[in-house]
Amino acid sequence: MVEGILNSNESQFIREILCYHKKKSLRSFRDYNENSFQTAIELILPSNCYISEMRLIVEKIPKYKYGFIDLFLCDISCGTFSAVIELKLFNLIGLLSGEMGRWVGNPPFKSLIDLDKKLQTESEEELLNRNYFYWSKEELKYKSIKVKKYIDNGKIQLNNYINILKKGDVSQNEVGVFDERINVGMGYSYMMGI
Repeated sequence: MVEGILNSNESQFIREILCYHKKKSLRSFRDYNENSFQTAIELILPSNCYISEMRLIVEKIPKYKYGFIDLFLCDISCGTFSAVIELKLFNLIGLLSGEMGRWVGNPPFKSLIDLDKKLQTESEEELLNRNYFYWSKEELKYKSIKVKKYIDNGKIQLNNYINILKKGDVSQNEVGVFDERINVGMGYSYMMGI
């Protein structure tokens, strides 16, 4: 599976994620968050092929600002290929709140079932144009955003992380990898983002 991901064939990986989640009841997704999603993915992957929450220094001025790569996949056979995975999760409550136009903290379970059925019939374009509510750590409040914009922001973050990784170890540059689990050396490798 990891080889497939590193060779730009994510379909097997996606099937594994879907299979894992199809075994869960809808109720378990009520408060499902990105940490839960990341843990599920880590359970699917072999433990020797990834590093979770790899720490980067993304800015040094005026003080250190850290970034954390959700999952860094490593090619354990020859070390030439790697992938950065930036996870984004849309939970049912955030999507329901987006539909209602306000944060709905404790919705009736039936409304989540109805929304789940509705989402299954929508096109990709309709899903991307949905509003979504999420918790903003910076502003300490719930904020609304379009699903497409949330995904696009994730792609920007992913590309920023890849560019920082290319700089190597933080001791050699202003920004870079700052994680004792990673040994950075000179050489050629191929990296992609998912």
